[in-house]
Amino acid sequence: MLRLAAGLLLVVVFMAGCGPSRTTEQAKPPDVSKTVPTTPAVSTPTGDKDLGKTIFTTGIGATGQRVPTEKGSDKWRANPTGCAACHGEDGRGVQTTKGRTPAITYASLREAPAGQTPAFASDEALRRAIVEGVEPDGGQLSPGMPRFKLTDEEFAALVAYLKALDEAPSGPQQGEGAAEPEKTPGGNSDKG
Repeated sequence: MLRLAAGLLLVVVFMAGCGPSRTTEQAKPPDVSKTVPTTPAVSTPTGDKDLGKTIFTTGIGATGQRVPTEKGSDKWRANPTGCAACHGEDGRGVQTTKGRTPAITYASLREAPAGQTPAFASDEALRRAIVEGVEPDGGQLSPGMPRFKLTDEEFAALVAYLKALDEAPSGPQQGEGAAEPEKTPGGNSDKG
């Protein structure tokens, strides 16, 4: 037993000697007199269309991870993606066997023909629908519509991309793989 204790003591002493060398000289603190003060960067959402497209098509946000969500149809939750899965690559809605999903281009959500009221009076109202599931009239969207918990940067980027969709040519889209139509930002889907 005494040999075991002596052996352990020897190992401990040996290990202590193998550690980093210790010096009596202390490190000098950095000379802050020559440091130039910096102004903290303020992050202002710029509306990066590339990030917006990524969110729209895949549901992947600024962090490189899936944008956190709540709710969503069973079919969508089984394979969560971006807006395009239900609303089409061009954002103009998709024809399914159960009807047509609504268009979600910026113009279809925020602009209206003369004499009509737009579906969303402001970008903030649109944001509340996407993030919280709140209709412009204060009602709740269908739980089938996912609530995308977008950051300010991600929301600005998505809006920039929705605006870009208005400029792109559209084509007919059939509903292969599209979720069934749900009440989404801007109202109910058109049946027929």
